[in-house]
Amino acid sequence: MTIGVTPDNVGWLILLSLAAIPLFLLVVGLGAIIRRLFRIQNGFFAFAFGLVIGGGSLLGASLYLDLAGQVVPAKVLNKDEQVTYRAEGDWRHPLRVTISYVASEQPTATASFTVDGPTFDALYEGGDTLVRILPVQPWLSLVRLANQSTRTWLPWPWIGGGLAVVVALVGLWRWANRTKLGCLSLLLFLFALTTLPFILKFLEWQQSRVLQQAPLRATVTVQAVHHVIWLDPLPSHSSHGDGWDTSIDVPQPYDIVTVRYTPQGHDQSLLGVDVVDATQSTIGEGMELSAAYTQDNPRRIFLLGVNRSHYWKNPLAWVGIQVGFLVAIGLGIWGLGWVEQQWNR
Repeated sequence: MTIGVTPDNVGWLILLSLAAIPLFLLVVGLGAIIRRLFRIQNGFFAFAFGLVIGGGSLLGASLYLDLAGQVVPAKVLNKDEQVTYRAEGDWRHPLRVTISYVASEQPTATASFTVDGPTFDALYEGGDTLVRILPVQPWLSLVRLANQSTRTWLPWPWIGGGLAVVVALVGLWRWANRTKLGCLSLLLFLFALTTLPFILKFLEWQQSRVLQQAPLRATVTVQAVHHVIWLDPLPSHSSHGDGWDTSIDVPQPYDIVTVRYTPQGHDQSLLGVDVVDATQSTIGEGMELSAAYTQDNPRRIFLLGVNRSHYWKNPLAWVGIQVGFLVAIGLGIWGLGWVEQQWNR
């Protein structure tokens, strides 16, 4: 879901975006007042109140668009597919579509969406599609593609996983304050979270080795190669430099390889991405390579005849360093407690 842009409402949209942060702070302040009036002891109540009001407003607007929106024809202006790299050592592959449409009593408006692969491949620049719009003011309308809804718009796996982790942490923290078994359970849960990146990458490495899951073959042309020798799984964007340093010089350098090819059943070429160990026989732009892929996810390709040991070597090294830090901190706390006990004897 997004807001349609017209020549008449660009200025208003800029003002709305600038007012978003002050408005959020105002809602948080209201939450702080409510906390004092009702003597709520939780110190995070005001911030949580702001998140609930902000998230609830977006969810309510999206649901109302589903119920009251009208479907109108639209024209596809542009399709944009690109691969971007992150400090975490991975990449993002956003697929964006820009369309134009005409709502009643409004000038021609444009809107951009991030869409999934099948939707992106089914659209053509200059072609027609359908959008669902909800006029809010004569100059403002909410809009999304007609084949999308609130259910498809929200990232349910991330929402469910995040809520599960928060609930588990809160429950274990309260239990840890009452019993030693709860404290041990909390430590084990934190250790599991620390090792989760390694487990996920190890499973991904195992899947990449089973090329039978990618039965189709194609000749691909290398478009770009991003060489990775350093990454930070939990980057801190603070400029003060006082956060926990989670970066690592990877023991196994690797290349994120972007290729272009035309899969079976497609009449348009697309970008595929694979991650391989960096070796002396480097992969360069313009090279033609053999790759395997699946029909349902052609943008995730598997180059043939390469190694992928970085999937488990690098996460294992990172987990080892972080666990070492945690053990050192734990031993330091225990040592200080022991010294204090000896001193007080």
